[in-house]
Amino acid sequence: MLDRLTAPAVSGFPRLSLPEFNEKLLPDGIRLRTLDSSEEAVTRLSVLWPAGLIDSGSPAAYGLTANMLPEGCCGMSGKEVSDILESNGAWLKVFPSQHSTLLVLHSLNHTAPRVFPLVGKIISAPDFPEEALDTLKKKGAAEKEIASRKPSYQATMIARQTLYGPKHPLAKVVTPDDILSVRREELSRLHSGIMLANKPVVFLSGKVTPDVESLLTDTIRAILSTSRPPGESTRHSTPRLPSPTTRLAAKTCPNRSRPESGYRFRQSNAHTLTMRLCVSPWWLSEGTSAVA
Repeated sequence: MLDRLTAPAVSGFPRLSLPEFNEKLLPDGIRLRTLDSSEEAVTRLSVLWPAGLIDSGSPAAYGLTANMLPEGCCGMSGKEVSDILESNGAWLKVFPSQHSTLLVLHSLNHTAPRVFPLVGKIISAPDFPEEALDTLKKKGAAEKEIASRKPSYQATMIARQTLYGPKHPLAKVVTPDDILSVRREELSRLHSGIMLANKPVVFLSGKVTPDVESLLTDTIRAILSTSRPPGESTRHSTPRLPSPTTRLAAKTCPNRSRPESGYRFRQSNAHTLTMRLCVSPWWLSEGTSAVA
């Protein structure tokens, strides 16, 4: 019989030990971090750009830019891209956040020669087809309309304006009209000005073999060699925005400023920790092989 009257004994927490990763700087200046810590022939590829929704100046447009990447590239439709990924046991998703953009790919090692080059094309040469964009805009606007009616959403917006101030970019509310008014030209401009103009940090974990790492290196170089359209920006500056903690602290400590110098370092290390923990082939057991 289960004893619910006696509390279980409390044991000491053992020292947490994380596996070491390897880091090297590619000739193009991109940092590649690898962690070989899996018995299964699978890998997780993460590409992290140091700019996101707020840095873009247009959260609605940049959110669509990120979500439209798998919807067609180099003349292939979104369905063709999805079919290639699914038939090769791969799963891909792009996650735009406030100050970073993360592309994640789970794949099998033996299909990497077919999947990695495709991901390179998705990153470097997306087509942003009008039909897919219209569908995504209508879907996004409908979801935003439903979400905006929820008390939790309204409370979040009020909290942001209180914490950041009504004129702060983080307090800006994206409306359904903002989403519907996005034009295809904006997506191309943001893609060129952020994803092609900024060097990402690349993480590769799982069963990392020399062949897989070499293939990834070739893919990265192919992305960087992509020529930019004439007149496009070659660099995107990311403004320094005060965090909510800094804003609240400034009320009692006016001379306190945000320690921006180590922000990118901590952000990169946070994804390195994720890389260390996300090395098991859980995604295969759940059958999530299609593009989400």
